[in-house]
Amino acid sequence: MTEGGSMHGTPSAAQLAHAVELLRQIQERALNLGFDGVKEALEALERHTASATQFSLNELANKVAREIPEGWWIDIGIEQGYCGVSLYNPDGFGVAEEFAVDGTLEDAVNAALQYAKERA
Repeated sequence: MTEGGSMHGTPSAAQLAHAVELLRQIQERALNLGFDGVKEALEALERHTASATQFSLNELANKVAREIPEGWWIDIGIEQGYCGVSLYNPDGFGVAEEFAVDGTLEDAVNAALQYAKERA
């Protein structure tokens, strides 16, 4: 998991605090401003969520770049009906291991990273 939270895992303290503040605003607007205020607050929450997701994906990539052992590399393959992570070892003889994304992409990437660390 990344320090800044994760795409589908546990969010960071800052993300939770921001979400709580947005929910408080939604409640206040619902009571004071009616439907238009609620709609505006929900749109703000949507924008924040999209931003946090992009940030988390960037953080995951940066984590891998910092922590993967020298010579190893990870490819993320996405096609219709499938997403998977391929881990390549430094010997150059192809894929060391495949990790299907059965849960989250973050979990699969972290599993590949851990596998490489254990075998480096």
